[in-house]
This record gives sequence, structure tokens and C-alpha cells, in this order.
Amino acid sequence: MGDILVEKSKQFSTSQTEKNGAQGANFVHRQVKRLADGQKLRLDTNRDYKLICISGAETAFNPKGLSKKDAKAYGAALSILEDAAQIVTHLSNRLRDSADGMTTNGVEILLQNKDSLNPEFLEKISPYLLAILKNGATSDGHRLTVYIPPCERSQFEAEIGYLPAKVRKSFDWSGWLDHIYDPVPKAGEGFYLFKRQADWARFEVSLDDKYAKLKRQLEKIFTKALTEPLEYGELKRYDDLSSKLIGIQKAKLEEALKKNKYARGMCTRVSVGVSASGKLSLSVVHYTEEFRDELSLLARQIRKAKRALPQGEQTAELRAVLEAQAKWCLEKTKNPDWGKSLSIWVTAKNAQNRIDCNFTCEEKVSTIGQKSDFQIHVSQFAEVPSVLQNLWEAVQERASKGKGKNGLEKTNILLLETRIVGGHNVKLTVSGEKLPDPANEPWYKSMTFTNTTAAAASRASAEAMAFVTGISPEELGKMPLAVLVAVILHEFGHTLGDHAKFLEERGGYVEETNAQASAIYLTLRFLPEILPQIAIFDSCWTPPKRAQVGIFEQHSRSDLVLFEANLRAGAIEIVEKDGRHILQVRDLDLLVKNAFEQAIHMRLLEKGIPSKYHGQFLEPLNPADPEQDVRITQKAIKWMKSPPKEVLKSLKVEKASEARKLLKAAVSKEAEKLFSDAHMRKIGKVLEPVLDDMKRAEIPATLYIVLPGYKPMEALVV
Repeated sequence: MGDILVEKSKQFSTSQTEKNGAQGANFVHRQVKRLADGQKLRLDTNRDYKLICISGAETAFNPKGLSKKDAKAYGAALSILEDAAQIVTHLSNRLRDSADGMTTNGVEILLQNKDSLNPEFLEKISPYLLAILKNGATSDGHRLTVYIPPCERSQFEAEIGYLPAKVRKSFDWSGWLDHIYDPVPKAGEGFYLFKRQADWARFEVSLDDKYAKLKRQLEKIFTKALTEPLEYGELKRYDDLSSKLIGIQKAKLEEALKKNKYARGMCTRVSVGVSASGKLSLSVVHYTEEFRDELSLLARQIRKAKRALPQGEQTAELRAVLEAQAKWCLEKTKNPDWGKSLSIWVTAKNAQNRIDCNFTCEEKVSTIGQKSDFQIHVSQFAEVPSVLQNLWEAVQERASKGKGKNGLEKTNILLLETRIVGGHNVKLTVSGEKLPDPANEPWYKSMTFTNTTAAAASRASAEAMAFVTGISPEELGKMPLAVLVAVILHEFGHTLGDHAKFLEERGGYVEETNAQASAIYLTLRFLPEILPQIAIFDSCWTPPKRAQVGIFEQHSRSDLVLFEANLRAGAIEIVEKDGRHILQVRDLDLLVKNAFEQAIHMRLLEKGIPSKYHGQFLEPLNPADPEQDVRITQKAIKWMKSPPKEVLKSLKVEKASEARKLLKAAVSKEAEKLFSDAHMRKIGKVLEPVLDDMKRAEIPATLYIVLPGYKPMEALVV
């Protein structure tokens, strides 16, 4: 597909005369108002966002200490990796898009021919096109809803008519419009792709009467929104209907998937056929076959970047990493776990390489089963701020010890600056990430990205954070540093947990909850003076932020579960102040205690131990005893290896293996209930007074993008 995209780019590079000729004298060309950093924009007729562009000096390569020759070589390699990032994003678009990448292809063709469009129309649809490019599909992955176009279909059709004839004929514009004007989100996204539109139609017919009724209600709201703004209540109803429709779709798809474990595999793509009677059939293809062309092109680009780098010891490790990634792209395998990281990637840590490149497809992102999406992240090694040096050394020392001799995991903790991103797991930004190692190698890789983290705290969240928490300007000024610490300790918290594969997609929810809770109590252990700010950020600001942008994304579920636990414990509270609802810490000591207990709770679930047995493992938090994390984990591992006789008796089994199976099944049910859509909606309702006040005060949510690294957006964003 990568080669095809290159050819398309050439095909649509028509002359300026040809582009403008379709419009003739109908429009007078004028300067279009472009989207810009900090600009507020509106989506879905009634949803306000603030655009944050992390670009320019923030993403520029720093050549300090390099010769001109070496600086030029690094620049050439980064330019090649920018092109690789676009290939990764196109590949990701196919996985995220229920139209197999057609959605973003149409947007890109429009942007390549934007001079043929009415400038007023282009300005009107720019926020909508940006949302599609950022998410890779018509659907908002956080809210599980379809973005509502800002005009009726007839106006879009008229504008497409102004495109050059060659462009109009070379793309299925009618099918594209059918798709973007379909208000029903698809549970399978592009991971589970319906073979034909007729299969999807038969699938919907096979669902119950409740589905048909909900669909009619959704279509009514969507149609209304094309001509007039929705009321805030109508928009919430639109979200609610969409998630319920997806829930019904999921239930039927999951029934078919229960019989095909390979279809649920991490790196397999599924085509769904539906018979006239509504029976589902699944065709499964491994990513290495499905995306052979894209991966082959990526291998060439990665090796080209490797060759462009300066030779010598300073880049030896980086070149080895790139070569390993290129070889990985060309593998032929049917292993569903193929996308998990290679050990050579996670040991790349030497800062003399200057830059690091992570190309992975390991995140569990699908709304069904355990699927993965591709992403690439190119970064430059950053210096540790002097104020964090003691924290950094303490975390490094702890991470290098791992979990003890029975738990091999040790971690390289890295501080990096984002240069280029591609793919949609990171939604074109990322604050931190931990790369797991599936081969039981002793090293992991935990990364915190300073420039994106700082932008999130200072430019993006400051206004909303102050509104929701009521903090003073002095406290707000401390937040960028606090957020950096929070991300560092969140990523370190991942090293204390262990993603549980038996929990399937819920394993990610459990592990993120562990990491987020860990960041709170680890602050008391490593940097207590900054604990008040981290408590405000993670426990008072983050939950409403998640609920504002959508309660169904993996991190949203974990933050909402922790919010509910803290609220019930009395550690935080919602109060009315200055005519609005705000979240504030009620008892900081209790908050830390609860965070520790929640982190341990999640780690024990990951080991397969249901909550009813957790009491025997708990012990009071001792900030001066960092070994207690390991001690509790090792005790749990030992218990699970040989469950006590009374447990075997209560489960009515004789063998430990039988007991482990039943215990894990109980944990799966517990996690399913805790992180269910219904529970997320219930918690979200508790936060509605806060969100309603934000809406009335016109406090926007944020849209992040990183440039360079995604060139189609350059047509929209300064």
C-alpha cells in the first residue's frame, strides 16, 4: 500500500492551472484561515476543543555537540523516518477504519486538491477533517461515536464536483460520502472488517428489535445535527445511543469469536461474512500477510534511515535496533503475538545514539478481543532536570532491581523528547510508554517524553484544571513539573504490575489502573514535597478530563475506577464553590493509602487472585520500605502456584491447576463487571455536574497533534 500511496501522491499532483480550472470564476481565491496552536474549534455542532500543536522548536532535533557533517546525517535520517511515520499512520488507518482506510484517503485527496474547494467551505470543514486525520476514522475512539459532518451531504457533493475530473474519477466519492454520513459506529473498527456492505446490512438486520429502535433514534439526532446545533442534552443522548448500539454489536460478534481463538489474536485481521440467515463466518489473516506491502516498504525506509546515520560507535546500538525492526517487518509468521517487542528494542538505552526509534504494534486497542495497532515514535534523549535528579536516581536504582529472583523484570527508565510520531494508538501524541518483553528477558523499557508532557500540563490543561479544581495560580505554576513526575512514576508503576493475558482486553484496564494508582503512593516514597500537586492532577483533574473526552478509552476506564474508589473512601470530594462544582482532595493521607491498596488490588487480580482472598496479602504502606511491592507480589505468586487446601476444598477441586483455572475465571468476571460500559456510564454520571459547569463556562477539551511526522495535516495546521 505504501507504494500505491506514493503513486497516488504523484497522480494527484496536478498543476495549479488544472486545480483552479474546475472552479473557473465561481470563487475568488482568498487566504483561508488555518487552524493554529491554541485555537478553539467546534465538533459535532456543540463540542468545543482547543488545538495544541507540538511542533517547531519543541520537536526540532538538537545537534548540540555534533559536527556539521554528523548533524546533517541525523537530519537526513529523521527526514526518512518522517516518511516512515506516514506509512505507519496509513497502515494504522486501515486497522482503525471500518472502511479499510478509505476515510482518511478521501480526506487527504481533498487536502491535496484544496485549491479547488470554496475557501469558506474548506474553513468550515477543517476541524472535522482534522478530527478524522487524528483518529484515522470517522469515529471518536474515546466516545465511540461518529463525528457529525458540519454540513449536509448535498453541499459536500457540490464541492466534490469542483475537483479536477481526473481526481473525481479516480476515487469512490459516493462510497466515501455514504460512509461519513452513516451515524452508526462499528464495534469491529477495521480490526474486524465486514467483507461487503451487504454483509454489514445483513448483520444489522440479524440484531434485535431494540437495536433497530436505538438506531432510528440515533439517525434522527444525526440528521438534525446536519442543519442545526444540538442541545447539550441531545449530544449526551447521541453518545449514549452510540455506545449502546456498539454493545449490542459486540455481543453478537463475541459469540462468533468464542469459537475462534486465532481470530481474537493480537496480530490477526478478521473479515466477517454474514449469511442471509444472519450466521457469521470469519476469515482470518495474519498482519504479516495482510500488510505485506506496507511492511516491506517500511523495512526499506528503516534501513535507508539506518544507512543515513553517522557511522561509528555513537550510533551502533541505534543501527542495531533499526536493523532488528526492519527484519521484523519482513518476517513471515502466523504467531498471533508477533507484534510484541523484541528484546533488542527494549535494551536500547545508550544516550550517545542521540535518537531512539520505537516501531511497535503491541497496544490492546480494539473494542473487541485483544488486537494491536501500529505506531512509531522517534525521540531524542533528554537531560534530567536538576530538580528531579534525586528522584531519577532512586527510580533507576529501584527499576534495576526488578521484582526479585522469581520475577525477572528489570527496567531501563529513559527520559526522551518526542520528535516524530505515527499511528493512532498514541493519537499522534504520547506522554509515556512502557515496552513489555514477551520472551521473559530481564529488561523492559520505560519512557517518559518531556516535551509532550509539558505541553499537556501548561498549554493544554491549565485553564480547565484551574476551573475544575479551584487551585491557585501559584499551584498551577508547579503543575508542569508535577505532571512530568506523575508520568515518570506512572510508567515505573507499570513495571510493578504485569499485563494479564487471560483477562484479554480487560487486562489493559487493570494494568493502567495499577500504574495510575502507583504514581500517587510512589510520589510519597520518592518525592513527597510534590505530592499535593500530583494528587490534584491525577485524582481531581484527570477523571473529569477523561469523562469530558469520553469514558470508554482504556485510560479513561482506569481513571474513573480510581475516582470512584477515592470518592467512596472519602479521600476526594465534589463541592460547590463560586457557583460551580469542583473536585478537591479531602484527605491526602487517605488518598495515598487508598492508591496503594488499589494498586495492590490490581496486581493481585493480574496474578489471578479474586478480591475475596486479597486481605491476607495486604500490609500498611511503608514509604521507607520499597521492597514491600516485591514482597507482596512474590507472596501472591507463591500462593497462586500452590493454592491452600481450604481454597481447593471451597472450589471443589483436587488439583492446583484446576483451582487456578477457576480462580482466573472468577477474576475475569470481576474485571468485566468493574470495567463494564454500564459501570463507566454510572461513574460518568457522578461527574456530570462538573462537566455541565465546564460546558456552561465554555471550557474546551483538548486535541493534541505532533508535527512534523504527519504531513497531510500541514494543509490544515500552522
